[in-house]
Amino acid sequence: MKAIILAGGEGSRLQPVSIGIPKPMTRILDKPIVEHTLNLLKRCGITEICMTLRYLPKVITDYFGEGEQWGVNLDYRVEDEPLGTAGGVKACADFLDGSDFLVVSGDAFLNADLNKLIEFRESKQAEAVIALAESAQPLEYGLVLTAPDGRVTGFIEKPSRDRVVTDRVNTGIYVFSGSVLNEIPDGKPFDFAKDLFPAMLKRGAPIFAAPLDGSWLDVGSCSAYHKANMDALTQNGLTRYVGDNVTIEPGALIGQHVVLGFGSVVRSGAKISCSVIDGAEVGANAEVRGAILCRGSKLGANSKMRRGGVLGENASVGSGCYLADGVRVFPNCNIAPGNRVCAHVTAPRSTTGGLERGIMRGEFTPEYLLKLGQTIGALFGNVGVAGKDATAEVIAAGALFAGAEAYRLDAANAAVAAFAGRAYKLKLTVFCGEDGLRFTDALGQPICRETERKIENCPESPVKRQGNLTEIRGCKALYLAAAGALPEWFTLSDDGLTVTLTDETGKEWAHSRLLAALTLAEVTGRGRLLALPYDAPLVCDKIAATSGGKVLRLWRDENAAELMAERPYASDGTFLASRLAEHAKRQNVTYAEFMGKLPPIHSEAQTLPLPDGLTGRLMRNLADYYSEAKSSEFISGVRFDFGGTYAGVTPGLRELKIVAEAASSEAAKELCGDLAECVRKILSS
Repeated sequence: MKAIILAGGEGSRLQPVSIGIPKPMTRILDKPIVEHTLNLLKRCGITEICMTLRYLPKVITDYFGEGEQWGVNLDYRVEDEPLGTAGGVKACADFLDGSDFLVVSGDAFLNADLNKLIEFRESKQAEAVIALAESAQPLEYGLVLTAPDGRVTGFIEKPSRDRVVTDRVNTGIYVFSGSVLNEIPDGKPFDFAKDLFPAMLKRGAPIFAAPLDGSWLDVGSCSAYHKANMDALTQNGLTRYVGDNVTIEPGALIGQHVVLGFGSVVRSGAKISCSVIDGAEVGANAEVRGAILCRGSKLGANSKMRRGGVLGENASVGSGCYLADGVRVFPNCNIAPGNRVCAHVTAPRSTTGGLERGIMRGEFTPEYLLKLGQTIGALFGNVGVAGKDATAEVIAAGALFAGAEAYRLDAANAAVAAFAGRAYKLKLTVFCGEDGLRFTDALGQPICRETERKIENCPESPVKRQGNLTEIRGCKALYLAAAGALPEWFTLSDDGLTVTLTDETGKEWAHSRLLAALTLAEVTGRGRLLALPYDAPLVCDKIAATSGGKVLRLWRDENAAELMAERPYASDGTFLASRLAEHAKRQNVTYAEFMGKLPPIHSEAQTLPLPDGLTGRLMRNLADYYSEAKSSEFISGVRFDFGGTYAGVTPGLRELKIVAEAASSEAAKELCGDLAECVRKILSS
């Protein structure tokens, strides 16, 4: 068995720990992460190893050479351009020479029996085996869906919060049959999770997944790096680690769970606990609790650092300073004595919870909004900004600093902003409202998860020549010319995206019921396609099917977004109301008569609090619990079809939404209650 180590990462999310070195060379107990991996492979009897490199490759090749010091034979492949995970492995084809092989990531801290994975592949005669690990925070990983025997049934790459349907994540550790290389193109970017595995699954190839027998940690953030060091102490039976050439002056107090790397200095009276001091200096009477000090950094006398804090390489903090929880000081930055530091130094800060379905909520500082504007300007080139003046102006200014074409829209709500962005062919539109920032794409739809991730990461963008700012007036008039005025009897939501109807009898019809009425009117006698939001009532599919039509759902079905942009009745409140009014007039019926044609539909909803870190486990167990369902779907949360009654469970940032549909109110309430009780049992177990 031969092995490939993917070691080309730069580690932008790990900054400031990883600045200036390849991510796999980040040190744990004075050894680079990838050195721990080499030692593990040797213990498993694998000595023929090739590393794929890209970022600062000479740092790695100079350190490891040909591998003789570690008792292995090392080869290297350097990528001039990114080839993706699978593309990088294909470049090692001459090294592999048709043999079966193991793939591991060079920036994960791993301690596991890899031979069990190899034996599992042989027992299943699989073309590929994926190692799985359970994660309490699965948003940053690929999710793998499996049958009871371990056969892979589907993948969800980097899920949004509502798509976290399991806590079993792809570790990036694979065992392959040598024949798999034939399916990877030469010299082209190609990824295992995004390209190879879906193609193999489509042709019915035997792909299996198995839990990793041991521990695995993706060292992708500063908190993960800190945890990796603490885990390393535990695995080695240590309460603290003291490397070579370390100076500890009399009176210093070194508590438990402390790593003192090569060349560290701890002055008299200093107190350190649960921290990583990687070749740094801690001043006299200073206190460090739960922090990371990188090589060459200095914490002044009588200064204090708290949990989650990081001093980058050669950063300096003067005497008598206080650094609050989570503060990061980037390399070569200096903080004068006596300062209280409550924000990152050189990195703008916000208290957002990230993006969810194209919406970012939280508290935004001017610095963060400016950086956000630079990010979207650099990513998209032309952007529209609408809404609250101060917030929108700062975002637009940031986009200009990135050299983008920025368009200041006078749209008064999110619906008008999305329409204007589509009408003026803007690649991204941001509406700044009371509930946060709403991002829509060129089709006027909420941005996809891949785009959300790019914006959330908010990378540094160099200031270029200033772009051009264009003010676009009359967005509302343009919108009304297309959508029409809101008909009588309808009430529009504040954001303009949903609408309710109060008919002539005084009965109120919710937006979801209006989508069902739209489906009935659009497809009856026409057999046409209709695009709906994914969370539209499930009965809409049944209504369309009985009329010879079909519902395409956003995120699930190909071309749904394009069709919804062409016929935006289901994504905009005014368009929906105008279309329903048009149908009622054409049929010469009242709204009460029009809505009375709907089949019996009753829905019941509950919202439950969702503890942090339990989403994946809950959704996996929930899917197993309701295995008797006629069918299940994992697009946004999980949806169950029980053959006439339907239910959906959708996780959010801090809440879980349960919706049940049935022909009677009693059946809907019963199903919703059963699901809620099931959720409570799983969460309490």
